Amino acid sequence: MKRVNSTLNRVRRWWRRGIDPSSLQLRLSLGVAVVFLAGVSGIGLWTTWDMRQMLVVKHEKHLSFVADRLAEEIEQTALANFPDASLQPIVDRWSSPTLWIWVKQSTGEMAAYSSAIAPSSDPASLPATSQMSVIPKIYQVNDQYWVVCKRDLQANGQTLGRSILALNITHDYTVLSTLIRSLNLAIALAIFAVLVVIVPFVWRLLYPLRQAGQLAGTATRDGTDLRYFDPTRYPSEVKELVQTCSHLSDRLWETGQMQREFTNNISHELRTSLSVVYGYLQSTLRRGSNLSTPQKECLGIAVSEIEQTIQLLQDLLNLARTDSGSIPFSVEPLILNEVVAETMNAVEQLEHRVVQLDGQSAPITVMADRTHLAQALVNLLDNAARFSAAEQPITVKLYQTGNQAAIQVCDRGCGIPPSQQVHIFEPFYRVDPSRSRITGGVGLGLAIAKSLVKGMGGQLTVWSEPGQGSIFTITLPAAPAKPLHPKESGFKHR
Repeated sequence: MKRVNSTLNRVRRWWRRGIDPSSLQLRLSLGVAVVFLAGVSGIGLWTTWDMRQMLVVKHEKHLSFVADRLAEEIEQTALANFPDASLQPIVDRWSSPTLWIWVKQSTGEMAAYSSAIAPSSDPASLPATSQMSVIPKIYQVNDQYWVVCKRDLQANGQTLGRSILALNITHDYTVLSTLIRSLNLAIALAIFAVLVVIVPFVWRLLYPLRQAGQLAGTATRDGTDLRYFDPTRYPSEVKELVQTCSHLSDRLWETGQMQREFTNNISHELRTSLSVVYGYLQSTLRRGSNLSTPQKECLGIAVSEIEQTIQLLQDLLNLARTDSGSIPFSVEPLILNEVVAETMNAVEQLEHRVVQLDGQSAPITVMADRTHLAQALVNLLDNAARFSAAEQPITVKLYQTGNQAAIQVCDRGCGIPPSQQVHIFEPFYRVDPSRSRITGGVGLGLAIAKSLVKGMGGQLTVWSEPGQGSIFTITLPAAPAKPLHPKESGFKHR
């Protein structure tokens, strides 16, 4: 039953997606189904023919034999004054309750008939005599089936009359029809059963191909480690492809690991050196009473640039550690309202921007890491502040649906074109590179935020419309918590 439900669910998904004629799964399923249908249909046709030979042809041969013997006996005993009294005993001897015989003169008058039937039971209810054949044929009369044939009676080259024989085969024909219907139903059920079995079988047979495609797509998209294939579990025809994809994943993972280690090491070394230079410059500025104004301005610019560079290196280091999984996540139940309120207060003081809260006042408990969640939220608020006008407020929304809670950061900035939304979370990607120096961003904030949210088991998505602004949504798993009053949670509704 589970397999049937699984197959029906896949059929529904295919129907919603539409049928792809180039699908290998569709071709294999249809091919196997057609071959099976041809085989079963062939067996069904042969079985039908064999049963017809046994049940119908036997009666046709018997009727033909009786018709020939009856005609011979009548012709041998016929006298010049045909018909005579010897004709009726001959007809009665060959007749039976299911075999009716009529003998007519050449003028059309009835000469003799089976005693089992009444004189009024003329073969007029059967097909016209002109349509009857020497070869026995099956006719349906009302609800009965008859095998009917005729013979011309001749003596000394003269036509004496005609004999008509009708054999009732209703019982045998009904049995044959019932068997054929049962066979057709069995064939239909067998085809359905084969489809139920074949579709999951083909789906599982092509699983290595789908897994290889997912490997390439996932490794290209976010560098997920999917190296651990077991080629021995797969058919020989796809084993080579699986092994090739596994080797490709190995090389991609090793390259990514080398890149992360290099970024980690170089960021650490440069940050250490720049911190020393930054300290000397700060000391020079504090003690540089004898410096001229232009010199102080130049030193101030140098300090500002070094601060940005140190922050860039720190972001690179954080991103590399997050991607490599070396940053520990302390995921635990926490009140989402508290984290959001604290982060909003810090951003308002730092960015000097108005941040509005729009959400439910009841505490929302989620499973997350307080520090990393706050950092991700700071990055989103900082991004909203950079790419929206100073007079435009930034709105933060909180809500919970089922077993998930969400934080939305909404701005009214320039928006992001749809073609660029798929790249917005890539490191160093900027929608407008010409504004990078003005806003001070280098394109790492959103990448870090996405990595942090992903590390906590959540998702970070974006909706944006050019000219209307953007909405970044953090979705986190909700956790059961005891009801708290807003005052007890420390959350202040604005």
